[in-house]
Amino acid sequence: MIMKRTIFTLTFLAYISLTHLLLSQDIDSIDTMGSDSTAMKELEMMLNEVVVKGERPLVRVVDGRLTYDVQQIAKNKVVGNVYESLLELPGISETGGVLNLAGASGLSIIMDGKPTTMSYEQLINLLKTMPVSRIKTAEVMYSAPPKYHVRGAAINLVFEKNNLNRSLQGEVTGNYAQSYYAGYSGGVSILYSLSKFSADFLYSAGSSKSKTGDDLSSYHSLNSYHSLNQTVYDIELQNRGNRESLSHQVRLGMDYDLNEKNKLSFAYTGKISPSTQGRELSSGNFFNSGTQKNGENKMHNFDLSYNSGFGFRTGVNYTYYDARSSQDFGETENNSEGGFISDFEQKVDRVKLYIDQSQALSRGWNLDYGAYFQYAKDFNYQTYHPFGDPTMPLINTNSSLKEYTYNLYTGMSKSFSPKFSLSFSLAGEYFERGSFNDCSVFPGTEMTCVFSPENILQFSLSTNKSYPSYWEMQESVSYLNPYSAVVGNPGLRPYDNYSAQFVYILENKYIFVPYLNYIPDYSIQLPYQSPEELLLIYQTLNLDYFRSAGLYVAIPFKIKNIFDSRFSVNGFNQRVKDGRFYDISFDREKWVGNLTLNNTIHVSSKPDIKMEVSGFYITPSLQGIYDLSDVWSVDAGAKWTFCNGKAELRIKGADLFNSIDPDPRVDYAGQNLKMNIYPDSRRVELSFKFRFGDYKEKKRKEVDTSRFGRGQ
Repeated sequence: MIMKRTIFTLTFLAYISLTHLLLSQDIDSIDTMGSDSTAMKELEMMLNEVVVKGERPLVRVVDGRLTYDVQQIAKNKVVGNVYESLLELPGISETGGVLNLAGASGLSIIMDGKPTTMSYEQLINLLKTMPVSRIKTAEVMYSAPPKYHVRGAAINLVFEKNNLNRSLQGEVTGNYAQSYYAGYSGGVSILYSLSKFSADFLYSAGSSKSKTGDDLSSYHSLNSYHSLNQTVYDIELQNRGNRESLSHQVRLGMDYDLNEKNKLSFAYTGKISPSTQGRELSSGNFFNSGTQKNGENKMHNFDLSYNSGFGFRTGVNYTYYDARSSQDFGETENNSEGGFISDFEQKVDRVKLYIDQSQALSRGWNLDYGAYFQYAKDFNYQTYHPFGDPTMPLINTNSSLKEYTYNLYTGMSKSFSPKFSLSFSLAGEYFERGSFNDCSVFPGTEMTCVFSPENILQFSLSTNKSYPSYWEMQESVSYLNPYSAVVGNPGLRPYDNYSAQFVYILENKYIFVPYLNYIPDYSIQLPYQSPEELLLIYQTLNLDYFRSAGLYVAIPFKIKNIFDSRFSVNGFNQRVKDGRFYDISFDREKWVGNLTLNNTIHVSSKPDIKMEVSGFYITPSLQGIYDLSDVWSVDAGAKWTFCNGKAELRIKGADLFNSIDPDPRVDYAGQNLKMNIYPDSRRVELSFKFRFGDYKEKKRKEVDTSRFGRGQ
């Protein structure tokens, strides 16, 4: 019998081909190879998987807004909260604890389309408690639509929504900070949600203490009553002190979905500081003094709002603020002793009612319109109880201010194509305070051209009005030491701001922003050496105008997946002019440069450790008649994330060389003084954070108290 031989080959992707010799009796049953069967083996050089890597776009344009994926930007950065993630956005920087947007004269922060109603300090504290995972996107607008109830530049933070029908989530935090003195803070945040109802609770507490100090040299000219000559006094004064405070913040918010499209929201926010203290000793060749300040303040805010499914929104917001303080001041001058005890209190009641409507029109147009009314009452008193000076009670103050603001607005927008969109708005506002009243119109527009997904050009034009704090408008005098005093200005006026920017994004990486800001009646606190007495007066005054024009450029670069950097430069010309600054006038101009470099180093993936080193340098600048020295700063930090991302340990050193504060000086038209600041900005922070229950923080609305308090 002749046996036929057949070669059978089995081939499969990513495996070594299997070849088997079959005899004729096996051909009809090749699935039974008997003991000669051999398993197929994998290719030793096979790829585990095919990975296509790409780089997400840095920014997208959504309805004319520059929209950043914050989680993607902050993913590999040493950031631990929302506030720190904002500093990673191109064009955002921090100066003196204030966030700035390159090319804009001011910046508002909006939460899910709602303007803030907290003071700036309270807002920053809140953002520092929010995890980055809570943010979805950040929308940067150089000309914010009036439906947000803010004008000019703004960032709208869009938060992730909680879609769980029933959940209990939370987070606990603890922070230790060491500057010259140690500080502590901690808190807990809990979110409970059902299918139609959700409630969130926040409590945080903090204790802080900081050192203060400066050396003042003043060449002070006094008029002589017996001749036309002036007498010049060489005054040296050294001030050393400290400040400490204890604060508590509480928030309770509730949302109820009436149905799928209608929501009712209520929130209470409270900020209580039961103890604030300040001490300062001043010594010099003419004056010696010591002062002790004690105070307390509290703020309560209630907000009720309704949002419909057809674009209608209405609400009422009420804020109550109460601050009290006392000052025990003693001085020695020419071998004689004196002093006083002063008491101060400020109460503010403010209520705001608003209605807004958004609707879609034909041909792709969108229409927004609405109105709001705000009433505020500010009560102030300051009394002096002097030791031996019967004239001092003459400067006691007791006043009450009432403000009325009426605002109407409308705006339209349209995307003509995926490559071009346009929006414009017009708001009218009437403002009344005592005998002062003002009627203003605020136009704004924004045009966006998307040449390609990687190349975007945007033009923005906006107008805005800034109002002084309530305390600055009081006819009061507050003594810092025997030589220096802060004087109120009842005639202080609000000022307008006109701003224009071009924003060009190249290859979705490189950003160029030429800009111009013009501010007539600009107001700022400046020093003035009185020609009648040895007194250095600090007072906020309206100037003729302030103008800045410049160019901001941001250039990011990477080295593989290890080194991630961004270099930015902001060069601008600033000019400030005033023809009625007491008995002198000035018209000053200067070029200023700001260089910033941020570096992130990916140390390890397992364990997840990242480091960051950043720094900036600002050339000498001017502020009214002030000349400010150059400043620079270096920060460094590291972050370790563990427990499947639920726990985080961070250490950060801020302003490692204690160099962030400028030394101001004045040498203009007979005004001559200089000040050396002893900063307390070098700080090392150690923080720990732990999330439980798959925590995602609830969005929170803030209370604006930026115009409350004395700001000393």
